[in-house]
Amino acid sequence: MNHLVRNESIKIYRQTGYRVLIIIILALALLIPTGSFVINKITESVDSSVSAEGRYDSLIEWAEGMEKEDEPGMKATGAVYRAQADALRFFIDNDLDTSWKYNLYYQPYSSKREAYALIGMLADGKVTYAELQNTGNDWTVQEYMNARDEELVPTERYYYTDGVYYEEYPDASAEPLPNLGTYTRAQWQQEYAELGKKLEGYEKQILDASPKLILKSKLDSASQQVLQAEENLATAEANVKLAQAEYDKKSDENTLYLLRLAEYNRDCAAATRDSAKEVEWAYRFLYENECSPDSWQYNAVNSSYAGLVLGYYNGIVIMPKEVWEHDGSGWYDSYEEYQKDFEKKGQAREAAHDGMKMIRYALENDCPLSVFRGEKSVKDTLKSSLTSIMSMVTIFAIVMAGMMIASEHTEGTIRLLLIRPKKRHKIMTSKILTMLLYTVGLTLAAGLILSVMTVIFNGFGDLLTPDLMIMGGEVVAVPFIVTALIVCLCSLATALLMASIALFFSTVTKRSVLSIAFPLIIMSMFAVVQLLSLTFMQYLPILKFTILPYVSLSMFLTSPLADSYTYQMTLATLGLPYGLIMILLHTAVFVVFTYVAFNRQQIKN
Repeated sequence: MNHLVRNESIKIYRQTGYRVLIIIILALALLIPTGSFVINKITESVDSSVSAEGRYDSLIEWAEGMEKEDEPGMKATGAVYRAQADALRFFIDNDLDTSWKYNLYYQPYSSKREAYALIGMLADGKVTYAELQNTGNDWTVQEYMNARDEELVPTERYYYTDGVYYEEYPDASAEPLPNLGTYTRAQWQQEYAELGKKLEGYEKQILDASPKLILKSKLDSASQQVLQAEENLATAEANVKLAQAEYDKKSDENTLYLLRLAEYNRDCAAATRDSAKEVEWAYRFLYENECSPDSWQYNAVNSSYAGLVLGYYNGIVIMPKEVWEHDGSGWYDSYEEYQKDFEKKGQAREAAHDGMKMIRYALENDCPLSVFRGEKSVKDTLKSSLTSIMSMVTIFAIVMAGMMIASEHTEGTIRLLLIRPKKRHKIMTSKILTMLLYTVGLTLAAGLILSVMTVIFNGFGDLLTPDLMIMGGEVVAVPFIVTALIVCLCSLATALLMASIALFFSTVTKRSVLSIAFPLIIMSMFAVVQLLSLTFMQYLPILKFTILPYVSLSMFLTSPLADSYTYQMTLATLGLPYGLIMILLHTAVFVVFTYVAFNRQQIKN
């Protein structure tokens, strides 16, 4: 067997086409990190050239161009650009244009200045409100007037009722707004003077802001929501007792409905309390650990964790049938339809819960998550490059397998091969082992070159930081090298499947073109086939037991934080291990068919 494998390996190596493919793949392993490095440097150069001063000059130029127009609405647009420039100048002059304060405060502060400029034009009679409406600038004024008493950066509050979360801004004015088109110049002058005083306060607030104050404000708001949620829960529990007592007395349909409604509201209030505690825990963690607003921890909590909490608790309580029949019949044709829709949303809740667990684990174990670091992740770059290079390895495996038997027929050597004293299954085994040897060897060589070149150009970066995965419902930290090996293993399994198909067609058809083209066509359809099977799985659950949802195993390596939609779709399947088994099982089936077909081939004179 060793002699057969060695001869087959030498035969493949001597063929120019194979050597060219190997050289191309290894060259790509060298060039991909190099090209990525060059592109990143060019991008950084372009970004650095667009400095804050450059943006300021551009805004002033646009403002001056608009202000030269005769139409008042266009002049108003020029005033908006100038207001944006003035806001940017404030941050530049105070050396804040690259700090966390810029990211947090620039947009809301700029909006206030834009409103100030437009209200000033209305107060001076330079433009009418109708003219602002013609250019869409009325929205800036309206947005300010709708919440003119709120803080510069309002604190979000969330509450939960009837199984649905809503978001509100607590400091927004509750008074109904009059028609702004009827405002007099005197009224606009009053608004202009008041906003001018507020701007001075906003600027002082920005200059005096510190990470500790920001986090304390958010923690206080979260703690207040917990207290409010506890009060609401206590009230809801008291209502349940009253409804239960009333039902015990009458036991009729109406009192049963009121009891179920009270229980439903209690469960919703409990969900509110639990979600408020989750958010409070997160902001308490940030506060006690003095995490800066530009840290990955703050970004994880502020931009993702609170939203995941809402995504998990949103609709977690199912409405009782008695309540649905009384209050909710307008949404669905039947209660059973409502239940099915509720169950479908379970995947979204599960994905949100997994994301929550991942962030909590990362915070508690000081494991930075690249998606929140705000800088280029070397791990993500390397994983993406590995996926790309493995596609080329798969093509190489297909070409090699597709020509193994077909080339013997084309070159007329098949007769000499079949009349040899060696048993046919040993000949086929030697070819399969040779194909496996070249494919695995090329994978290791390309992966090693790719990894070394990536480190040379990007440094180790976050490569030494473990990756977080969800396994069995729990968060597990694994070294990145394990993640890289899993990526290669998944791609290698797909490559072997495609190669086994190519080898089977090469044996049966004796035509290398068809043997290579057919697997390549199948591989090009993987994404569409997988997406369709995952989409229709809710109607045909049996699809989860087929190979169709698993044809591209890379989908199962997504994170609930990086791609929640894809992650949700994979939750409906039987998971990565089952998918890997299905790929290997189908590979084995094609290999068996290949053995049978090869053993039955006749020797023609």
